[in-house]
Amino acid sequence: IAPVSGTVEEVNTSLEDEPEKINSDAYGEGWIMKIKPSDWESEKGSLLSPEAYFPLMEVKVKEALENKK
Repeated sequence: IAPVSGTVEEVNTSLEDEPEKINSDAYGEGWIMKIKPSDWESEKGSLLSPEAYFPLMEVKVKEALENKK
């Protein structure tokens, strides 16, 4: 699942040996893949900034934990 449609152009193979980079340096050495978007102009408006995304996910996690009880 990806936030936009497109073609995978490059994969960060260093994560095979050091997957912790995703958590420790997600915006630096921990990138997962580089994609070439196929419909950027129509899809970019649906993306969230980190500042908008994390509070949304916090709510979803809390809801999931409450439903698990």
